[in-house]
Amino acid sequence: MTDQPDSAAWRRVDTPVDETLYDAADAGGTPVAVGGGGTALRRADGDWHAVLEDGVAANGYALCAADATDAGDRVWVAGESGAFGTYELGGARTHDYSAPGGNTTTFVAVAAVGDAGSETVFVGDDDGAVTVITPGGGSPTVDRTTRPPNGDEIVGIGARGDDAVVVTGDGFLCRTADGRDWSTTDLGTALETTVAAGAAAADRTVAVSHEGDGCVVTAAGDVLLDSLAGTDVSDVATDGAEVVTVGGSGGVYRRTLDGYVVADTATDATLHGVALSDPAVAVGSSGTVLEATNAVPLASDN
Repeated sequence: MTDQPDSAAWRRVDTPVDETLYDAADAGGTPVAVGGGGTALRRADGDWHAVLEDGVAANGYALCAADATDAGDRVWVAGESGAFGTYELGGARTHDYSAPGGNTTTFVAVAAVGDAGSETVFVGDDDGAVTVITPGGGSPTVDRTTRPPNGDEIVGIGARGDDAVVVTGDGFLCRTADGRDWSTTDLGTALETTVAAGAAAADRTVAVSHEGDGCVVTAAGDVLLDSLAGTDVSDVATDGAEVVTVGGSGGVYRRTLDGYVVADTATDATLHGVALSDPAVAVGSSGTVLEATNAVPLASDN
């Protein structure tokens, strides 16, 4: 990791909540964040506004994950005790589809692929299952529930078409091309207990963290960037060229040709999610939202 400062400055902005924010999604350039107590926030006209205050079912269940459809007009959210639903950006409407297929486990990861109305949604839970959902003519339909071979908690998921990659809590990368059959890659004994991860679909890149030592790897298990020794890594966002990871103590790290550069965030908040929206955002504890004050440059710009 280099000591070079990141040319994209990140600053903390005001939000209307103090609950922990667990994930962020890029909804066609608009950042959306979700978190504790069922909170969901949207950035509009330069400010952050609450679009949900107590969850999709108004029961206060935390929302742990969010992802947008390809055009960004719908955001799927998922969380505690089967909390599951959508936020429609166009009409600012929310829909409750909690406990799909009767599943009331805690959903910890979600990935949506396709345009609203014809998308496929992959939802990973803390019991090690991945539920594949299609919208159907009305309420979403559970197409199938599948379980990667290792059966440990799903801690990160990303998808592109029918091709999905998940990261499990015991340090395995699992891939499927049809949502049914899985192949696995062992990240090795150094990462045999994966405590946090995020998976991004653009090039199926994942960030994993083990006892405070983070790294970024491809779905094939190859190390993409040098390890971030002594750094907790909790999420990753990528557009196929740019890779940004976030983690503990306000850490924002950006891929360059020389490794990582470190952003000066002026916060020690734990960051849980990142999205390459406009502006790029990182979210975390106590309602923390960091915005990139200028465009996050591509790795090739360095």
